[in-house]
Amino acid sequence: MIELIGKINEIIWGVPFIFLLGITSVYLSIKFKFPQFKILCSLKDIFHTNPKNNDRITSFKSLMTILAGTLGTGNITGVATAIMMGGVGSLFWLFVSGILAMVVSYVENLIVLKHRKKNKNGYYGGSMYVLDEVLGKKTIAVFFSIVLLICALTTGTMTQSNSLSTLLNTSFSINKKVIGLILGGITVYIIFGGKKRLAKASSIVIPICSVTYILLCFCIIIINRENVIPGFKVLINSAFGIKQVIGGVSGITISKMIGKGFSIGMFSNEAGMGSAPIFAATVEEENVEKEARIAALSVVIDTLFICALTGVTIVSTGLYNIKDV
Repeated sequence: MIELIGKINEIIWGVPFIFLLGITSVYLSIKFKFPQFKILCSLKDIFHTNPKNNDRITSFKSLMTILAGTLGTGNITGVATAIMMGGVGSLFWLFVSGILAMVVSYVENLIVLKHRKKNKNGYYGGSMYVLDEVLGKKTIAVFFSIVLLICALTTGTMTQSNSLSTLLNTSFSINKKVIGLILGGITVYIIFGGKKRLAKASSIVIPICSVTYILLCFCIIIINRENVIPGFKVLINSAFGIKQVIGGVSGITISKMIGKGFSIGMFSNEAGMGSAPIFAATVEEENVEKEARIAALSVVIDTLFICALTGVTIVSTGLYNIKDV
């Protein structure tokens, strides 16, 4: 069974997926006039709030909530796994996947925001509503909802909580059951407080955790600064398989490298998965195009910055023999 899953995984993240993702992203980029540039310029818009109502779900709170679902295991262990299995060159393709994913994230958020609804509690929407009410594909909408729920419980919740509990248990000998109960209690408290409590909690926790992580990464990079330049040279050389071409095995090696970089990028930023637009739809912002750009910033922060920073940090330590490659 495990071998079968492994083979399916290799097929999915192989050449067909890379080709489809590339074609789709290029097509959407041309059709929407390369929104990547507009997305980057939207950084200045995320802090605009309404001072008369601090309880409203702003663009900043929505972005932090989306990042709460993407930042984590994929940015740390995922990047390390990509380097271990696909080589240092995987970092380059992870970065490329982030650039491609920006337009995918923008488009999925734009579609959901354009078709969102409003009731007495505010805005709501999601890909399942678009599939059912706009496209008339109720069966697909139900299937999408079930798969998304499974993903939220497994690759989202279980993966993150397992990583945290394992780390705390290994480092401080804290019982995993105790950690599970604490995490469960905090989660229940936030969820039963509704979307506003979720947004408020995310807007406080995510900036603190992100800034702390970034500072620690920079400290490690500064300590190992002599390895940074050699590491970048190896990264560029490995990304295009120069040595592998000479050895005659470039096709398999590069395919594996690109596939691993793309898969970790997708796992990390969740662009195209349909989860981020569900919360983006709740933002009390009338300009849906502007909000779609802001929501797509999650890919920039998650993949183009945090994942890239993690990769540079790992490479700077010399753990992958970058001087000897």
